[in-house]
Amino acid sequence: LDLTEMMDKFIPETILSVSKPFLMPIANVINIPNEGVAANGYIETGIIKKGMAVDVVGIRSTRSTTCTQVQ
Repeated sequence: LDLTEMMDKFIPETILSVSKPFLMPIANVINIPNEGVAANGYIETGIIKKGMAVDVVGIRSTRSTTCTQVQ
């Protein structure tokens, strides 16, 4: 067996729960000049698409915004 086949047998496939609401803990925030603010993290549940409304919930008061890009 080659290495990729061994990895496929050993590493379980990640299953993302898309039926639950979008949840992404923010790991890092980057301020991009002339563009705005980018938040990165790992999506735990749900889906997000460009143009969708999102609520940023955290230490400060909840803030509503729009997703402008997904990478």
